[in-house]
Amino acid sequence: MTKESKQSKGLIIECNNSDIIRAMKKIFVVLVALFAVFAFGCGKKTATPTATKTPGIQDLSNLDDSQKASVQRLEYTDPALYQYLQEASKKQAPTATATLLPNEQKKLNKKQRFSSAGKYEIKGTAEILDAQTLKIESFNYNNNCGLLSIALTRQDKPGEKIANLKDTNGCTGCTFTLSIPSNIRLSQFDSVSLFCPNIEDPISKASFTEF
Repeated sequence: MTKESKQSKGLIIECNNSDIIRAMKKIFVVLVALFAVFAFGCGKKTATPTATKTPGIQDLSNLDDSQKASVQRLEYTDPALYQYLQEASKKQAPTATATLLPNEQKKLNKKQRFSSAGKYEIKGTAEILDAQTLKIESFNYNNNCGLLSIALTRQDKPGEKIANLKDTNGCTGCTFTLSIPSNIRLSQFDSVSLFCPNIEDPISKASFTEF
């Protein structure tokens, strides 16, 4: 083989090696780019937009005055949206009387006076607002027998407390909003009675049997 042939062959081999090196560099760059995309791109989570609840008409009690005014203005500025909110509120907020029996519903929103107990100066009214709320208003008690218990009872078993709702000392013109236990239906009691600590029978009661 001549000297010129050897030089040509060496040049070809050198060129081929350079091409291979450049190709490997390109592959390396591509692999590094893919790795970066995988490592950093896949690690990011797309934020899911949170839906904002539009207050229904029945939700106004939870808003401040400016928010209430904004919702109420919808009646004039966007009647269609106002109507939609009204309908949505009716579906989302069923009335408290929906699950009550007819004889239980008759007890609602009837103010009944506590019977007279002159020695203790008992006065006031009891009213069942819904299945789980009892309100006592304008309540007077002179503390003549100590801590007074307010309890749910039945007239056929006057001395038996179905549930004790509150204990109170003497007060004048007091208002109590009391929770009726969720496991007690309105049909299970027919009166609200007041008990002194050392007396078995109630000293006064408000009856819900007249309806």
